[in-house]
Amino acid sequence: MHPLKAPTPRGHNLRIEPEMTDPRVDILLAEDDDDLREAMLDTLEDAGYRVVAVPNGQEALSWLHDTEQLPSLILLDLMMPVMDGWQFREAQRNDPKAATVPVVILSAMGSHPSIEAVEYLKKPTKVAPLLAVVERFCGARAAS
Repeated sequence: MHPLKAPTPRGHNLRIEPEMTDPRVDILLAEDDDDLREAMLDTLEDAGYRVVAVPNGQEALSWLHDTEQLPSLILLDLMMPVMDGWQFREAQRNDPKAATVPVVILSAMGSHPSIEAVEYLKKPTKVAPLLAVVERFCGARAAS
């Protein structure tokens, strides 16, 4: 059965299986490149993870404020419109609710000493390293 795209309260894309009753989200993905965001979303969902994907840091921050259950991990691009990754991290670290969620930086330059994160993945991100990092923070999932 193909998942359905269902808007969450602020219009974020979350694919929901009709029989899914657990509202828990494993990963919040903030990436402005539509094609890359969709490819990562497909890869992560195919691996069994529940993902909310947004195009910028402001929408990621809004989603974190609106959700009752925080994700296990945030995958964060740095170069985004509206609110970039650096601005998002500053706001997230200053938010008691969201500050505890680990962040993995996605960047064409790899690691960035100017921004604190639990891990850095170089873009374009290969599937194996992406899934290895996600599994470390979210646990293994049964592929769908």
